[in-house]
Amino acid sequence: MTREGWYHGGLVYLGATEGAIERFSRIVAGTLQDYGHQVDRQTVLSAEEARVVTSQYIIKLSLETASYSGRIVAHEHMSKQPSRPMHRVEIALMPVAPGVEDRDITELMMVVMLYRMVDAYPVQQIEWMDPETILCVSQFLGAFASVTPRRVHSHAQIQGPKSNRFAPVEEMEADLSEQAEIIEADVVFEAEQELSLLSVEESLALAFRDDSEDMIDPATPEEQAENDIRRLTAWGMTGMLVFLSGPVALSMAAVNLVKGEDFRLNTHVLALTAFVASFSGSGLLSNALSYLPV
Repeated sequence: MTREGWYHGGLVYLGATEGAIERFSRIVAGTLQDYGHQVDRQTVLSAEEARVVTSQYIIKLSLETASYSGRIVAHEHMSKQPSRPMHRVEIALMPVAPGVEDRDITELMMVVMLYRMVDAYPVQQIEWMDPETILCVSQFLGAFASVTPRRVHSHAQIQGPKSNRFAPVEEMEADLSEQAEIIEADVVFEAEQELSLLSVEESLALAFRDDSEDMIDPATPEEQAENDIRRLTAWGMTGMLVFLSGPVALSMAAVNLVKGEDFRLNTHVLALTAFVASFSGSGLLSNALSYLPV
């Protein structure tokens, strides 16, 4: 983790940036939902930033639209400089209650997110927990061959105890035949003969593939416009709070920046603050306090 309480993940891929941040956001949200986390907010802030919020995690995605020019690790599939531009994506995952989360499961979810992104884009290299720890795809697949979580198909299968969703790491074997048996049991649409021919990388990519990639439909232009209006209105109400109570306005501004603009919350806070301010200005509050046995 590069910052206290934050988990870092990143990758460099070939291709364009148009629509990429939305797709990466859907992969992150889909992974969280697959493993029992209800997504409270999934927001594409711009062509370069997105945020996914659950009750236990906040995930920030950053996409560099400029061509990547950093350090590149050499591997067997990259004998020369690619003809297409490379771009870098960073995943910053923060638990809402740092130190209380199950670190092993949090790291496993990061692994699944990165595997699904590898399956969706021609990824050249991956950053694991630190921007300086750079692995090529084959190194990443091999590093986590022994901690592959069992594949999850639906929410009905993940409502049981946590132990039913992930096999204990210490009980997982590095033997490739056992991994093939796990994949074969989970991937019902693959024939037995085809699975026996899969390589290690192909097996792992198949195990982590997200079947419900389009689970979250992209917003229509009308919905996007309505969402922008609500966000702008929420900030407008936060500005009105400055004239009523500076500390309350600063608190709401911090909430809007961290968790996203919540129109309902801003409305309730503005109404309550206006009520308290008018009640205090009229002298009724001090009269009511005088009757309290303080």
